[in-house]
Amino acid sequence: MRREDRVERDFWWRTGVYTVGTIARACFDVSFVGMHNIPRQGAAILASNHISVIDPVIIALGPSYRGRTVRFLAAVEMFEKPLVGAGLRLIKQIPVRRGARDFRALEEAAGVIATGALAGIFPEGGVGPGPLQPGRHGAARIALSAGVPVAAPGGGGVRPTHHPGGFGPQPAGCPRAHRARHG
Repeated sequence: MRREDRVERDFWWRTGVYTVGTIARACFDVSFVGMHNIPRQGAAILASNHISVIDPVIIALGPSYRGRTVRFLAAVEMFEKPLVGAGLRLIKQIPVRRGARDFRALEEAAGVIATGALAGIFPEGGVGPGPLQPGRHGAARIALSAGVPVAAPGGGGVRPTHHPGGFGPQPAGCPRAHRARHG
């Protein structure tokens, strides 16, 4: 069986790691803890907190370093942005209509894990304002029906750099560290 979730087999994913990943590592002091909790093969769901718009990039770098791609559920409105949308489609992300019980998106994520790949979900449904927000049920629904493990990467440290003005110049005194804890 051909495994489509391998970084070496996905030209656009590799391109993203080398470009967007390099930019993220240049802008943030990225570190990973618990990388052994990301399976090297086989299906799993990565269900993470969501504190910044950069979370999917940082969270995906961990599995990428282990040779895996991740197919995240991403807000459908992100696909409507010309550059961002084109990038999301090239790396095969899954559009989801937040708050609409988008069963089509959940079925597509289930199809991803049925092939032995990794699916990424932010159960909070969007970037939260602070501490962990109440989660939605999509990740649990998929994991239970497919019988796959859920790895729970958690991101932290980005919030201070995602200031009200966006990702422009770093405000004085704001840390630039981002730590992703996998598991």
